[in-house]
Amino acid sequence: MKIRFALLLSVMCAWLTGAPETAFIPHITSEFGWETRLVATNAGYDPVGVTVLTFTDGVASAPIQQSVPIAGRIELVLTAGSCGQVTWDGDNLMLAVVYRHTVDLGTASFLLTAKTETELHYPMPAYLADRLDWMGLAVMNPGLAEAWIVLTAYDQDGNVLGEETAFLGARRRQAAMAGDFFPGLDFHRLARIRVVSDQPVCGCQISGSGCARLLFLPATGPAGGAETRFLPHVTTDQPEVWENLLVLDNTGSIPVSPTLHLGAPGRDLARETVTVPAGACRVIRLAEVAGAPAECGWLSGCSPELKARLCYVAVSTGGTAEYDLDLAVTPELSFQFPPGPASDFDWHGLAVHNPGPQPNTVVLKAFRDEQEVARELVSLSPGASSARMIS
Repeated sequence: MKIRFALLLSVMCAWLTGAPETAFIPHITSEFGWETRLVATNAGYDPVGVTVLTFTDGVASAPIQQSVPIAGRIELVLTAGSCGQVTWDGDNLMLAVVYRHTVDLGTASFLLTAKTETELHYPMPAYLADRLDWMGLAVMNPGLAEAWIVLTAYDQDGNVLGEETAFLGARRRQAAMAGDFFPGLDFHRLARIRVVSDQPVCGCQISGSGCARLLFLPATGPAGGAETRFLPHVTTDQPEVWENLLVLDNTGSIPVSPTLHLGAPGRDLARETVTVPAGACRVIRLAEVAGAPAECGWLSGCSPELKARLCYVAVSTGGTAEYDLDLAVTPELSFQFPPGPASDFDWHGLAVHNPGPQPNTVVLKAFRDEQEVARELVSLSPGASSARMIS
């Protein structure tokens, strides 16, 4: 089984809440075997027009204009520019950026948003530091005024490892290894980078083991996320196959103490309160907490400054997927599966979770070439999850 070190899950699932008008592509790379692909999926009920601009040294390319049909998607390989933006004229459009190395076949991807902030936090995979060859970041200034940015690096205990300043021109991005931003820094100690700017910016973390195993994650704003956050799918019943990790980053100035609950249908298997000091990061190995096989869970007592990530690590290969737990519960979901050559992946699947107190029935609809090709009903008891392969 080939398992790519890729952020697949965050691309697969999005909440259909009405899209903003513009999203930004913080990092485009098309040299030395890299391919950057933009994927737009229309989960709405009307065709959606999409306009893409890429920026080279602050200068916009000629616009690329496409229409995304109902239940359809488009894929664009971006061959120019270092960053970009996407503008569209409808709701329920999912946008993802996919990074692929065409020689080593490493793949990583994440959903794009319209959010820009004057303060960003980059979650760094310190828990994987001994398995990584490189760790870095990209920061983009999508505005028309030059940005003055301050970058601060932290270890897992919230200690400052370094601070640097830089100018970032309009419609430009800077991408580099952590050691280039912070000379002399040992990235194995790096847990988080904070960027403060006098102009709204966006960005992503970039890391990998060579170019075969990649993990790229979007930077997040200073606060967000609900008081309760759900872990829709965990695999503590397969410890020889998967390692499940919960990573908690406290970006605030006071300690936080969320409570982790793990369970299976009708059973609470474990409950543990975790204190995360101000500015610190804590990594929880879920199999050590559960005591018995769990299939889902939730966090309660979360502060807005707490960043929570669920991580899956393949024991045999080290392949890792990671995504934020900041998305809200919704009655309608859309799953987008990775684009590119089918030979890059051995399997696709999905997981759905019922966090409520009542039984629920989920209608799964599969689409190909803008047509519904299959439909299935899944019954979920209260607190249950269902995970299944689809290919």
